[in-house]
Amino acid sequence: MKKIFYKTSLSLLILFLILILGGSIIYAQDYQTYYKNGYVYFLQKNYEMAEQYYKKAIELNPDFENAHYWLGKVYKQTGAYNQAIEQWKEVLRINTGNQYAFRNLISSFKSTSRVQSDEANDYLDEGIKIIGNPEEYLFKGDA
Repeated sequence: MKKIFYKTSLSLLILFLILILGGSIIYAQDYQTYYKNGYVYFLQKNYEMAEQYYKKAIELNPDFENAHYWLGKVYKQTGAYNQAIEQWKEVLRINTGNQYAFRNLISSFKSTSRVQSDEANDYLDEGIKIIGNPEEYLFKGDA
């Protein structure tokens, strides 16, 4: 009788652990669901909720390019250009050829006091190599 009770208890414990740990693994891999929810909130112009969901997606997958990109869009829409710049830089760290990130980065630099900085000019030069749009030089001035 003790043997049956022991085996049943052990089986239930193993099943319980599988359910708990398995759920955690599925939860940890569900960064794309957070991203998709963030996008829905972005489309609804609920930028506060979109920001939360994109940040959670990034927390679960720090190299998730799309979440960084759209978090940058959230910051740009809310006028948080310096935070947007940091997200565009993350996108470019992950994918150096992302033309949309270069365009948004340049646009965000234009909206800040960092527009004439060496950092902005370096990104601008790199962006022009990728995008091939010399019109972007118009804001560089003499720098």
